[in-house]
Amino acid sequence: MRDIRKILVPTDFSSCAERALEHAAWFARRIGASIEILHVWHPSPWVGPELTLMPSDSDAATPADLSRDAARAAMERLAVSAALDGVTVTTRIESNDIQRAILAAADGVDLIVMGTHGRRGLARVLLGSVTENIVRQSPVPVLTVSRPPQPAAAGK
Repeated sequence: MRDIRKILVPTDFSSCAERALEHAAWFARRIGASIEILHVWHPSPWVGPELTLMPSDSDAATPADLSRDAARAAMERLAVSAALDGVTVTTRIESNDIQRAILAAADGVDLIVMGTHGRRGLARVLLGSVTENIVRQSPVPVLTVSRPPQPAAAGK
């Protein structure tokens, strides 16, 4: 059995991803592993490529800069929450295809822990499952964490 020293936790900042990070931090704390949190950032589809670069002559921020800054701030909050559990945490933001970025990052880790939204039916057909594709293609083990069970609606 391989030693688990570094755990990769991809995040889209959803509750599913946060739950996966909680599980990864719990696990890492018990085995002495570190965590790398990965977010794959994409500029908004309505922002043109010319707006994705920092303006050289101006301090004005573009919409793409603002969303990247928001991603960085969210990553820092996640890192602090995991670090409070006594775990060494690093963060990384990539601009790439989500699956390619996760699989490339898997090269330097021993385990991937990621959330799954649990989509069914047409939503799954239309949106696909990044987690499912990572499970199939990953060179390292993948632990999937589903969203918490939803309370039953009254009267059902």
